[in-house]
Amino acid sequence: MTGLQVHLPEEQVRGWEEDPAMSLYLKSHAQGAATSVYAALGKEWEGKGLLYLSDCQAQGPFQGTDPMSATDEGYATWAFDQKAEDELWRQSLEMVGLAKEE
Repeated sequence: MTGLQVHLPEEQVRGWEEDPAMSLYLKSHAQGAATSVYAALGKEWEGKGLLYLSDCQAQGPFQGTDPMSATDEGYATWAFDQKAEDELWRQSLEMVGLAKEE
């Protein structure tokens, strides 16, 4: 548990702590940070943008029906939209007075 749980009802947090099945999904601070550290320092990720990492591995799109499911590590399909990304980048460059790099 981290400081984020301060905003949850106490009975919910207590229920998580008492439920052995939740131990499959809850992580220590080190485990929670591991993917971010691995993504930042792992040489195998260099130059491989547009990846969603979870549990120290690349994940595909979410396959389930419940987006709040703790059992599916995938990303929401709207999370990677190349056309929207390109447009955002174009507008950002325009706003700061830079020409788009060719």
